[in-house]
Amino acid sequence: MKQLLRSQWTQTRRWLQGKPVRLQPLLCATLDRDDVALARAWRAQPGQWQSRAPVDEFTRQFCHWLGVRRGWAFMGGRAALYAIVQALELKAGDEVVLPAFTCQCVLNACTYQGVRVRWADIENQSFGMDADALSKVLGPATKAIMIQHSFGLINRDFERLLQLARERGLWVIEDCAHATGAEWRGRKLGTFGDIALFSSERSKIINTIHGGIVVAQHDTLARRMDAIHARAAVPSDAEIARLLNTVEYGWYVHKHRWRPFTAAWAEWRFGAQVLAQMQPEEFEGRFVPRYAQRMVAPVAALGLNQLAKMAHYQEKRRAGAAHWDAWCDKQGLRRPLVLPDSQPAYLRYPVLVEPQQRADLRWVADRLGMTAGVWFSSVTHPVARDSVGCPVGEDAVRRVLNLPTIFVEAVRASP
Repeated sequence: MKQLLRSQWTQTRRWLQGKPVRLQPLLCATLDRDDVALARAWRAQPGQWQSRAPVDEFTRQFCHWLGVRRGWAFMGGRAALYAIVQALELKAGDEVVLPAFTCQCVLNACTYQGVRVRWADIENQSFGMDADALSKVLGPATKAIMIQHSFGLINRDFERLLQLARERGLWVIEDCAHATGAEWRGRKLGTFGDIALFSSERSKIINTIHGGIVVAQHDTLARRMDAIHARAAVPSDAEIARLLNTVEYGWYVHKHRWRPFTAAWAEWRFGAQVLAQMQPEEFEGRFVPRYAQRMVAPVAALGLNQLAKMAHYQEKRRAGAAHWDAWCDKQGLRRPLVLPDSQPAYLRYPVLVEPQQRADLRWVADRLGMTAGVWFSSVTHPVARDSVGCPVGEDAVRRVLNLPTIFVEAVRASP
């Protein structure tokens, strides 16, 4: 919140000076007035919140767009991963290998079910798992690896990671939470592993505040997912109402053209009636019901609306990435790696800076008029963690600056 307020003050000062105010939302970046109108309409008809038809339609359209046969919609990417761990029948004592550059929600989805996590270091070109590091940590208890496509980039060692998993007979989980729509060799990410998860949380490529989806390429996993989804609980009406409030709150605070002024009103109007990104128990590794909930109709309706706008916003993200490419060249900074025959999703634009620049981001707002993202503040963001023996990932925590890729030109104080 302090970073947001600092950014808003910078924007207000520019406005008072007659300069253009450029919005760079890191949260709720794809929300528009039509999403707010949709949230208001659903808020007025609570009797329809448990309808299955919108959820089935959202799942069908998402799978058709992705090019897969089967999918299951949940109340978050973290809930999707929690379901995946069950579908893989991982149990206490089994190990899953995660990249040492992820978030606490990922860790929780595994440890809630007694699964042990082993860390593999990352490479600092695309910020994905390093194949050599993976090969060193595989052991007899390893049952699965998770390939995470950070910031919407395609993992540098993607092909080698897939090959290692196949050679060892390991399940491959594709974490596409950052990478909805990214492609490699003409195929969308999420279609290479045995099972994959996507997220529509408020910081992601499409935004339903909370939401996620699982897709499976394996018939046995699909049958298990059917059973897991069928017995999943649904959020309470109070939680659904808070989610719909959060859509409107997010629009006024992060995306509205007059954001420097509407944010304070939205905080007053909705501040006590919105959903947090993470609940306090999650920071402590304690279970919360949201990890075991399936998607409900209002969230699916928002998802359908967001899917219809995805291509439009992906063009904006590519333009934003081109802007940062030119900036990196001018500043003498290394661009993130883009693999041949790939099309990143560019959720954020990551670049390595000096640790002191990463530690105090005020210069980004003052010099660039931007708000920098906080991913990742530790190897299990946002929870601080002692060294896990992965020096590249721990160095990235100290040095990665991630920048917005959607720009919205706002207002001027005078012609």
